[in-house]
Amino acid sequence: VTSSKNGHEMTNMIKEDDHEIDQEITNETEEGDQEITKRTEGDQEITKRTEEDDQIGDKTNILESLMEGQDQEDEAGAATFAEGRQQTKSSGSILERAGATILEHQ
Repeated sequence: VTSSKNGHEMTNMIKEDDHEIDQEITNETEEGDQEITKRTEGDQEITKRTEEDDQIGDKTNILESLMEGQDQEDEAGAATFAEGRQQTKSSGSILERAGATILEHQ
């Protein structure tokens, strides 16, 4: 009777140990899964930020190109203005000489 009772106790102890081991494995697995989930979420956040940075970089490049184009237009406009001003001065000089010549001949 004692050995049978000891056998039951041993069986119960083994079952309890098995249950504790199973619970530890389950807990560790859940913790591992949570850690993987956190890392995956972190990777997704990094990817998202990288994509946002790339978009900002693209927009910055476009803006820089537009600004360069505007600078070139400004330079061309300034050159055209200077050329027109020079032509106006030349025309003014021609008119002055023509006027002086007309006055001389009167």
